[in-house]
Amino acid sequence: MSKKIIERRKASVNVAEDKRASIANFEAKQKRSAVKGILLTVVIVIAIAALLFLVVNALINNISKNISPAGSYKDIDPVISESFKENNGFYVDKVLNSNVYKEYAFLASNNHSATVNAIKSDENVFNYAIYGIENNSGVAFSDIIVIASINKTTNKLTYVLLDDQTLVYIPYANVIAPLKDAYNFGGANLLSRTISQNFGIDINGYVELKMDGAMALVDAVGGIDIAMNDAELDEFKVAIDLYNEKFKDENTGLVYLQRNEKTGTVTLTGEYALVYIRGKSGSDTEALFTVLVECTKSAINGGVEGIKTLSEALSDRDFATTSTEAEDFSSVLMLAVRTTGDVLADSLTTIDMSTSSIKTKLLGEGEYVYFSAYTDYSKVVADLKTALYAE
Repeated sequence: MSKKIIERRKASVNVAEDKRASIANFEAKQKRSAVKGILLTVVIVIAIAALLFLVVNALINNISKNISPAGSYKDIDPVISESFKENNGFYVDKVLNSNVYKEYAFLASNNHSATVNAIKSDENVFNYAIYGIENNSGVAFSDIIVIASINKTTNKLTYVLLDDQTLVYIPYANVIAPLKDAYNFGGANLLSRTISQNFGIDINGYVELKMDGAMALVDAVGGIDIAMNDAELDEFKVAIDLYNEKFKDENTGLVYLQRNEKTGTVTLTGEYALVYIRGKSGSDTEALFTVLVECTKSAINGGVEGIKTLSEALSDRDFATTSTEAEDFSSVLMLAVRTTGDVLADSLTTIDMSTSSIKTKLLGEGEYVYFSAYTDYSKVVADLKTALYAE
């Protein structure tokens, strides 16, 4: 018992009975006031903590918006371009009477219906879409569509090339059309949703990579080596001639590159890589796919610093636009590199989905219109899920 209490009790012996009750009542009030004070202090501390949380959360959200004004594509419904829908709907209006078209349109519609409610999602698998963007006469097109997927459970990295002409159902626009047209209808947001709902895989983030961005990417990793046989080397020389004719003069023209006969490869800097991608026709899907794969391998072999370089190149606003989730790809890739080292680059798997499709051309109002289709959509979807999710 404390000295103060003892002294108080001794003193109370000499206090009159009627005053003792008032003293006890006074002491009880003091105790209640102390308890109230403690409770008030706790409430104030909690209120301040909550306010700080709200302020910090608002700052984080603001930073996120500044990084990517569009935010997460999953949180925003795509804005459909009515003008494109009206002026470029040849697949709906001009060739609708084609029996071949109707057959594959039916397949695409059925596939979407079956897949939309069965989209595979796994917290250990990150699927990152890379859309190669060309801008012709002020109109942007995504004619190169790649999925870079990393499985944290297996530490497996897979690059998938989707056939941009594949006939699919495009949600929101509510049309059957080639996959690449989803970009024209509603940008990278709608293209990502279209891939998810037709192929049954979750798209966690994306980057829209301009062709100049591919050039910057190659320079960022210090150049890449591309395997070329005699025929491919001859085609590359033609592409160099066409590029010089359009963009260079006799003093600045690019010269032919020599092949390393021991390795069978040609070393490309950024500008030569751009020529390689453009090829003879202006856009070579498989060439860009090869460039992306080789840039990734080079970055992985550069370790953590190499991945950092790749990440910075992909986030350069002059050449690329990313969703907020796209940054996660670099962090996941960096974690895999720390875990597996150079082995990750050697085990990088590539899949060309276009090899499973049937190419078709239709004559519509004086011009040929191309599209691709799968005769066995369910198998394609199953194979893709197996490759990415190791099902």
